Amino acid sequence: MKHIISLSVVSAFIGLCLVPFQASAQKQYPYGGEKIQLRDHMLSVTLVGKLDGIPGLSYQGMEIWGNTYISLQHTGVATLYDFNGRQISKRGSFKLASYHKTNHSNVASFGPRRYSADDPLPLLYIARCSGVKLANGMDKLFYVERIDPVGMKSQIVQTIWLNDYKHHFGGYCLGAVDRQNEMLYMYAETTGRNHPESNRHWIMKFRLPSYSGPQDSLIVLTEDDALERYDMEDTYTFSFQPITQGATIWNNLMFLPMGVGTTQHPSVIYVIDLGSKSVRNVIDLQAAIPEELEDCTILNGDMYVQTQGHLYKITF
Repeated sequence: MKHIISLSVVSAFIGLCLVPFQASAQKQYPYGGEKIQLRDHMLSVTLVGKLDGIPGLSYQGMEIWGNTYISLQHTGVATLYDFNGRQISKRGSFKLASYHKTNHSNVASFGPRRYSADDPLPLLYIARCSGVKLANGMDKLFYVERIDPVGMKSQIVQTIWLNDYKHHFGGYCLGAVDRQNEMLYMYAETTGRNHPESNRHWIMKFRLPSYSGPQDSLIVLTEDDALERYDMEDTYTFSFQPITQGATIWNNLMFLPMGVGTTQHPSVIYVIDLGSKSVRNVIDLQAAIPEELEDCTILNGDMYVQTQGHLYKITF
């Protein structure tokens, strides 16, 4: 199944034109903002495969490295697939070291470093994304895990805690690693979707914490440690989709899937220019992917998006 979407360019802060037009018997849609320079000024969507995780658990974070596709589910269940760029084949499932009933495992992103030089995969950063505090009082957590794709197991190497002692943010925190620049970006909302009149979408940039041994097993960050801190609403004056999902960062762009694939909350990807700190694209994928978008990643110039049940490839 493949959808071709033509991309016309409008001002970075102009809203989406949602009126389809016909060309060569295929539906084509414009999106807002500048061209996304990953390949060509063209967007196509292809279904890669159906997910085969643990029944009853929602799909959340995902990442791909080489021929390994990692799909996470709520509570911290990981399913590994063989991946050749066109289709997926299940290897098996296991519980992450961070497995817990409150671990939503909402976003996953590989960092720039391996725990050991001969590890087949880099360290995986997983956003817990739960408003429920643990017994130790921590809530806004990122688990850094060493994934063993052969033994089907993992270990927690490091835990990163955003200590919101000023109580400036909502009850959860998402984020992604910019491994090209070795930075960690955190993002979420201030008051949440239940209070749209005061809700803001914030972004904070941190240096990616290093790991040199057990002394680095817990890293505590605060808003004061941020290299940058801003709200998307500082420059974007339109309403956001109220349901925040995953993220990936590539070439100084942060891709944020939002929505649940319904008419009321359609599937949209916001593209944040991390240099200008502004929204530069709003991509409406509802026609091509009428499902709840979860997490995404960039591989070989293409984007891969995990939904509630499928993996899609988006070629720009």
